[in-house]
Amino acid sequence: MRAASHMLEHFRWYIAYHFGVWAMITADLMDTWVATFPGYRYLEVGAGNGLISFGLRERGASVICTDTLSWTGENATGRAPWTEVLPMGASAAVWEYGNQVDAIIMSWMPDKDPNDAALLQQVRTYFPHLQIFCIGERNGLTNSELFWTMAHRRPDRRLLR
Repeated sequence: MRAASHMLEHFRWYIAYHFGVWAMITADLMDTWVATFPGYRYLEVGAGNGLISFGLRERGASVICTDTLSWTGENATGRAPWTEVLPMGASAAVWEYGNQVDAIIMSWMPDKDPNDAALLQQVRTYFPHLQIFCIGERNGLTNSELFWTMAHRRPDRRLLR
């Protein structure tokens, strides 16, 4: 069992570093997402190499994909994004595109950076019509402690799928 675990861990890192896939975003997930929220227009902030935006775009969803791209010097995956990623910080992207979309996608935002809490406050104050899809571990490696203190989850049966 230990050998299998070791091999799978190395395979995971191989996929991450060579293909820029840091999470297993499946075709089934993307199909279900688009079917569950038809016609939504999205702004993805902190999109990394754009894997989620790619999956949504492949299914006809309208997505504006943004990231600061400051991390791209860390490994080669930043030089080969899955889809077009506009070089823009999250707050600037919301100011620029907030009135053109229905929802913001935040996936695996850094857990030590309070900019996520500032973004949440910006959206609540100036763009209250926007929904936020926050993907990652609640109170885990995703978003700052301040973000989770400020966040208000709204149950939505559609998300149970």
